[in-house]
Amino acid sequence: MPPKLDQLSTDELYEKYGAPELEPVVRLDGKVLPSGVPSHSIFPIWLGEASDKLLLADATILLTDFGEAFSPSQEERFESHTPLVIRPPEAGFEPTRPLSFPSDIWTLACSIWEILGQRSLFEGFLATEDYMIREQGRWSARYDKFHENGNPKNRELLRTWADRFADSVQEPRQKRTMPVIEPEESEAIFSLLRSMLSFRPDDRPTAKQVSESEWMVKWALPEYYRLSCGSNTTEKYNNPTPGKAKLMDSRKSITPLTLYDALKKANKKGRARDRTGIAGIRIQSDDHYTTQPAVVKGASTFGTRKQKEKPYRGNMETNDIEWETEEGIPHADDPFIQQYLRGRSSLILEEQKQRHDFNLSKALPPMAARACKIVSNIRDRELNQVYSPGPGEQIGQFSMGMQRHIGVMSLDWTEVEKTNLWKIMKRMPKGSLLHASLHAAIEADFLIELAFSTPGICVWATRPLISQGDLDEAPFFFQYSSASTNDTEDRPTMWSASYEPSSLIPLSEAASSFPSGGETGFRTRLQSRLLSVACCSDHNSRAMPLINSLLSYEPILRACLCHVFSELVRDGIRYVEFRTTFNFPYRKEGKDTPEDDYSEWCHVFQEELARFQKTDEGRSLYGARIIWTCLRSLPKRDIVENMKNCILAKYDYPDTICGFDIVGDKNEEKPLTDLVPILFWFRKECAAEGLEIPFFFHAGESLKTGGQSDQGLFDAILLGTRRICQGLALCQHPLAIEMVKEKKILIECSPISDEMLGITDSIQTHPLPVLLSRGVPVCLGADALGLFGGRTTGLTRQFWRAIQGLDSMGLTDLAMMVENSIRWSCYQDQPTAEWLSDLREGILGEGTRASRLQEWYADFESFCQWVTVEFAEAEVDEPI
Repeated sequence: MPPKLDQLSTDELYEKYGAPELEPVVRLDGKVLPSGVPSHSIFPIWLGEASDKLLLADATILLTDFGEAFSPSQEERFESHTPLVIRPPEAGFEPTRPLSFPSDIWTLACSIWEILGQRSLFEGFLATEDYMIREQGRWSARYDKFHENGNPKNRELLRTWADRFADSVQEPRQKRTMPVIEPEESEAIFSLLRSMLSFRPDDRPTAKQVSESEWMVKWALPEYYRLSCGSNTTEKYNNPTPGKAKLMDSRKSITPLTLYDALKKANKKGRARDRTGIAGIRIQSDDHYTTQPAVVKGASTFGTRKQKEKPYRGNMETNDIEWETEEGIPHADDPFIQQYLRGRSSLILEEQKQRHDFNLSKALPPMAARACKIVSNIRDRELNQVYSPGPGEQIGQFSMGMQRHIGVMSLDWTEVEKTNLWKIMKRMPKGSLLHASLHAAIEADFLIELAFSTPGICVWATRPLISQGDLDEAPFFFQYSSASTNDTEDRPTMWSASYEPSSLIPLSEAASSFPSGGETGFRTRLQSRLLSVACCSDHNSRAMPLINSLLSYEPILRACLCHVFSELVRDGIRYVEFRTTFNFPYRKEGKDTPEDDYSEWCHVFQEELARFQKTDEGRSLYGARIIWTCLRSLPKRDIVENMKNCILAKYDYPDTICGFDIVGDKNEEKPLTDLVPILFWFRKECAAEGLEIPFFFHAGESLKTGGQSDQGLFDAILLGTRRICQGLALCQHPLAIEMVKEKKILIECSPISDEMLGITDSIQTHPLPVLLSRGVPVCLGADALGLFGGRTTGLTRQFWRAIQGLDSMGLTDLAMMVENSIRWSCYQDQPTAEWLSDLREGILGEGTRASRLQEWYADFESFCQWVTVEFAEAEVDEPI
């Protein structure tokens, strides 16, 4: 309104704005006007200015109507008089709940949208409650108008946030040649409005939290102070008035947030989390809420992202600039070039949103962000200081090989374990181990010593082992025999041509008569067989049968389980699912006659787990379960018999068996598709017994395209697998990638194992980074834990190798994969619908999985704090 309007006399008003324009009032039918109706009307005069002609600094906001205002602490009101389209939901859904300040937060969010978009966020229509009740159909009738997912039939779908923002805010700004709101500010606006529009009033932020949100602090408030003060934004905002200083100081009093609380709060406030990650708003914890103002000179119109300063031209000569101008070459700060750059930034951001850890990275509090930077700095420094040759050194002289991407078999792990990066990876809490073979989880030295120290252990072979080839390749096995403990009879050993196939020879006797060095030579040869990693099939044929034959005797099984549980806990693992094959008859201690099935094996597993969990060391272990694993190379009759044993074991010990897998060599001739009829039979038998035994298939285990192994991915997906072990070929199948993401299937990757088994050449050729960049849920496993020799059981080596060998890998990548391992853990039996529901709920759920996620994030926060304290000096960037 014009200033001092109320001080003008009538004559002065007419002189300034003209006399009123009179318009006669007549009836449409031409009859005489009734009494009381004026003969003339006066047209109103427009004294204002169009909003696009008015500067905000010249405007005065008039608060004219507080007729509905009240203090909730002094009176209760239940009926909202707010216009329907901006009325909070509790006014309709909870009519007996008193209105309070959160209701104003909802309305404020709607108002902010209207200010930015010049139209209402919600659309409404007038209807009485009686009318709405009449519109409600019976449940069965709802399918006539709605799809199962809630989308209406024969009607345009409701627009998304992005759609409405584009046509309500961005397009009108473009038409008026105003700068569009850039992606960074858009994300901040959405983050704020989503929290303010939380359905439950208690989940909405307070007015104070709104004023301290990222968008308010970085964009809205700086622009407001720039316009209201009429001078340089940076100066006024960084040197605020007393009132503004009080507002900025008040941020320090906000209660610190734990990482878990922050993540939970972020998820509650509506951020999408479909990429299996934790979604989040800008979270602050550590010392206090410390979102610092990021104000740039030349901030643009209110509601837009601040304009960047003109690009720096470096030492560009003046005549070069003149030449560009003469030639008509655009400048970098020209509007259409800036528009291109904004589009480029938006495109890059959209691509980054596809990454598996995008939401987690945005939700990190300052302390966790500092830890991530420190770890990256340490990794980069050690690449040059530890893994590069010093002055005058040749590559061959250095124990590490000096090449960052050197093959894993050439690394000197003794040197690796002296580095700070290894120390950090060792300390990191690792969640669940989901990809582990029990037979490969036991160190060779430990297993050999255990075999020699266990009474009654014998060896046998299917033929005499005479030639060097037989000694290297021919299979032989272990078995308990009570007769061997007192038997002193001389007999031909396996190394003699007169050996009777399959006859039992006491281990000590066979070792002492070994033709290449006696017992010492036999131990060395046995170790080489157990550590055979030339290729996958080589390991399966030479090492796995030997180990499984030992694990089929109760005393050795008990000792190995206790040892493995202890090693896992020391590595920061809280839960494990072992894959193991049951191809050798199980014998109880001191018994020559084997058991008819494997229920006793499961009994021992449960008993040893419970015993370990009662110890001080084992209290942190949530549990362990078995994925029953069958070999594809078996005849179909044997596969069916193996499946029957699995069902019997599950029936007797449901807490031990958690799933079923069927594996083969990477070049296996029998593809998964050939076993589909048997697998359907297995599923039918499980249903008949009321048992839940989900599939956790190996698939896509080779990088070769077009083969049976490659196409087995589709079989695994169609058969309903909950996780895919390895899945290396997935990166070559864009459709399969989308199916895996849609069906919430986790990929279990073991880069070191794949490299050792000859599946990939090095960490650089592993498809892990490709899968992560596409948003595929992945966890790290340790398929061949004990194949290195020494104490290597656990995930530390996998973590170290991934972050050391891949440029794109950071601490958030590892954290996201750990979270995935917990989310996809089979802690308890669940039907498919419940399993998927738990996956979607994640940390916000109420079951075991949510509880484990909460505990892990608390552990991760403590770990990040340890990193920032222990390696504080690495936070400073230094020349490398």
